[in-house]
Amino acid sequence: MGPHLGLVAAFLSILFFGPFSQGYAVECSPIPQQPAQLGLSGYQVWHGGQTQVFNPVSGTAYKIPIGSIALGAAVHDGCAIYPDGQGGVVVSAATNSSRTLDLGTPFPVQLVMPANLDAAAQADVATRVQTLFDKIRTLYPLGFAADDRRSYTLWLSAGMAGSGEQAADLLHPQEGTMLGVIALPPDHPRFQREAVQAIVNLFTRRPHPQMGPLQRKGIPAPDGIATMAVDDYDTLVQGYAQLAFAETEEELLLHLYDLITDYAGYTDGLDWTRPLDVLLRFFAGNPDYLTTWQGMGTATPEDKLFYKNVAAPLDALRLAVLLHQQGRSLEEIFRYVHSGKADIVGAALGAGTYPTWMAAQRLDDRTHLSPPDPQENDFGREFYLGAAQLGWLTLPKISENQRIPSQGGFLDGRYYRQADAKIASKVFLVTSFTDALNASYNAQPMELISAKLIQALLAYGDVLFINRFRQGQSVNVMDEFYYNCAEPDLRWAVKKGGILMEDAVRWLKWQGYEEVYGVGISRGATALIAAAEDVPFEQLFLMNPWRGKDTEGLSKQEQLKPQCGGGNFMNVMEGFVRHTKAKAIHAVSHDDLLAYLAANNWLERYKALFNTHISYMPPRWMRQWLYDTTYPQKWVKTIEQKLEPQQ
Repeated sequence: MGPHLGLVAAFLSILFFGPFSQGYAVECSPIPQQPAQLGLSGYQVWHGGQTQVFNPVSGTAYKIPIGSIALGAAVHDGCAIYPDGQGGVVVSAATNSSRTLDLGTPFPVQLVMPANLDAAAQADVATRVQTLFDKIRTLYPLGFAADDRRSYTLWLSAGMAGSGEQAADLLHPQEGTMLGVIALPPDHPRFQREAVQAIVNLFTRRPHPQMGPLQRKGIPAPDGIATMAVDDYDTLVQGYAQLAFAETEEELLLHLYDLITDYAGYTDGLDWTRPLDVLLRFFAGNPDYLTTWQGMGTATPEDKLFYKNVAAPLDALRLAVLLHQQGRSLEEIFRYVHSGKADIVGAALGAGTYPTWMAAQRLDDRTHLSPPDPQENDFGREFYLGAAQLGWLTLPKISENQRIPSQGGFLDGRYYRQADAKIASKVFLVTSFTDALNASYNAQPMELISAKLIQALLAYGDVLFINRFRQGQSVNVMDEFYYNCAEPDLRWAVKKGGILMEDAVRWLKWQGYEEVYGVGISRGATALIAAAEDVPFEQLFLMNPWRGKDTEGLSKQEQLKPQCGGGNFMNVMEGFVRHTKAKAIHAVSHDDLLAYLAANNWLERYKALFNTHISYMPPRWMRQWLYDTTYPQKWVKTIEQKLEPQQ
């Protein structure tokens, strides 16, 4: 830590860092050793080594231990006073590093990070925070009061309480006017979302005196105007910024997947579904949210968390799309409101319109999700298509929807062609993972989640994406359940998925395709292996062809274990491959799957199933079943080695 920080502190007399002096000129209290207190987002009280997170008493000065620094506090003569309502934080100077961010604010902003992050990683975090701040700043045209000189610290607390992503692994003291917290590491998919939350909180907790909406300044809404509480409104802005300012399209795809799954899992009323969110999954869910939500002021803690993390971003997206279709901009409305000129409802949609419209949306969601109707439910599609309308997301050209006959039902096929006038010489039959316990029937439009994969494959030929059981708008198609663990029943469970793919291959042959290539993800890959027993493929490209336990929340090793255990599943796979009509089978496997197979002495048998096998490890926080569809560039070289793109 450079000496310039001490000079800035002396000049301002309001410092979040404590000076490294041995003596104290002011009498102050020792840091209280309070019992650990775990909040929904992490520990709000925690003591470990030189890291102290505690609940300070209003107006009390706390002695800063030698070699430590106080974050988010006014520091005088070695004592720290924290703003009311904000958590107290003292950390080791030796194990933390900091850098000043030039954000154009009238007050100093310091980014504090674990010192074990290398210089390149620290610079990357600073750049990402700076970029997000510059984007979010555009929503708040008044900025901050020119005479606001209170310092501000953004603390990256990741890795101090644990190495995981559960609340019990994280430190998340109460944020306030001088402290923002990002509790997750920079490589976590939710890092950007937490950074956005901290930056929006900075603008709303230290608002310009003239910043709207009107209620922020204590001015009630005019009579007859239905409005939003300020906390609800700020949360809506935060949710919008998390989506609109996603760092990459891949990140946005993953965020939408999480939001849609969590929304369905929390509100659908089904006892076998649950959210993916590491915090929400521990709650039973609340289908009554869709009919009783009145705002954060009267909500239960879990409903409040659900609105903040899940519903508000989706509400903001819906509102942005509605306004875009009217030739208006939600960002412009936010700027107008924040300029202090209007109440949110009056400025955006007219008196009473916004609450009424959103209530109608939630009632429509209830119709779709409780209980779901496979013939009509396509809940998540509007959000992906809406993001594309707003220019946030690039999707493949609109697919031709095909109802493909299959065993008395119809498969939902999404058909993409390189050219409208003719079919390509090659076609890729694509099918993906199954959402298992996390998705409410077909809440997820699987071909839109797989948009990047489809775009990559269109360089080589046409694409038919098949939605199987509980996917898309497939109707009365075979499930792929295990009913017992006897090998014949296990084989039949896999084969049922294969029969669906066989019907899709026959449909493609009827269209005139001669060369059919299969691309499968996870359970979709095993369905293609089963199909190739009876119909021909030029080649199969399989990502993690394995069926693990359908239980989110288990360890990776537990998720990889087949539901039936033993070697039964391997025997079934070998039986299909022994009679395959595929000319070649190529597999891409994640390193953790290979490690699991090796530990059970199945690795060589597994590799022997394929003509070509490569492996790689996705990032540690990535949802494994999503990685291959969202980041196809990581493995598409396998196809490039076998095929040449068509000109």
